[in-house]
Amino acid sequence: MQQNWNRRTTPFGRSKWARAAALTLAFLLALPLAVLAFGGTAAAATTGSGSSRVFLGYWAKWGADQSPNASLTANLNRIDLYSPYWYTLRSDGTLSSRESGRATLTSMVHAKGHKVIPLINKTTSNTPLLDPATRRKAVASIYQMLVANGFDGVNIDFEGMPPSTRAGVTAFMRELSAKLRSAGLLVTMAVPAKWSANDSINSFAACFDFAALGQVVDYLVIMTYDQHGGWSGPGPVAGADWTEKVIRYATTVVPARKILLGLAGYGYDWSASGGITEVNAARAPALAASYGAPIVWDNTAQAPHFTYWRSGTRHDVWYENSYSIEFKIAQVRRYNLGGVALWALGMEDARFWKVIGGTIGWSGGL
Repeated sequence: MQQNWNRRTTPFGRSKWARAAALTLAFLLALPLAVLAFGGTAAAATTGSGSSRVFLGYWAKWGADQSPNASLTANLNRIDLYSPYWYTLRSDGTLSSRESGRATLTSMVHAKGHKVIPLINKTTSNTPLLDPATRRKAVASIYQMLVANGFDGVNIDFEGMPPSTRAGVTAFMRELSAKLRSAGLLVTMAVPAKWSANDSINSFAACFDFAALGQVVDYLVIMTYDQHGGWSGPGPVAGADWTEKVIRYATTVVPARKILLGLAGYGYDWSASGGITEVNAARAPALAASYGAPIVWDNTAQAPHFTYWRSGTRHDVWYENSYSIEFKIAQVRRYNLGGVALWALGMEDARFWKVIGGTIGWSGGL
């Protein structure tokens, strides 16, 4: 994987397209019968929502886009852990913040009895991981920020680090966990997907020692998305065959109840002339319809994709939607995982929450 690719900064598609309803109906009729036979049963720790599994919703607001807020408000009853992208760890161990209205959003989530665990990423500097003094300062900064704002815990999302930071990453999480968990605060961490203990095959994830990290966190969020992206040619964002391979490895070194399976609410549009843009699951069918492109179901990846032409240039789009998500939910149930984590609220299609709730589809929901 290309380490400088960052799914967080890719602009969301914003165009409005016609004929979405017709294409959606065609897609429904084309779904494989295989979905009817795929499923499983399991149970995990009880959550505050009454469900047996945790739902973590990532929230990131870009510009004037109101879809993250709309999704949060409409689905708050099912979002056990709200993880807004609000903080960045600086190279000196201090924190910078983004977005206004944090107190209002926190109060809204707390009023429903759910938890706020802000996401913290970091600058390109690895000093807070490698220098013990800076590491201690970073841990203190995070603790003070959580207490001062009445937050319930944290989601650490450090990405793009070389394999040489492996010991530093583990040390940081051990020290952070010791500080936070003793104070009753939740510790969660997002990690890239990998499917073997042989880290040489996946350098992007090599610095993350799943076994060691699984011992010190409450939940390990495995980012089972971006199987293909800006570093590759077109392909599934999170093929069901690939996610299962990741789950099989992860559950050999991390307790299944601690694993939250990452769900993508998006896909990518690859241009044959070069370049790639992000496409929300909610908007992908209308994009296909506007170019008269049929949506095709891939039976190996269990995911939709389509091809269209614009100004003589070929575009290939692969994305995740509520139909492909059903296969992930079935995996969560079969492997008895702790739950799921959606990147990101506001990107999902309208059917997604009914699938999660088990009121539609075949997976049984969370």
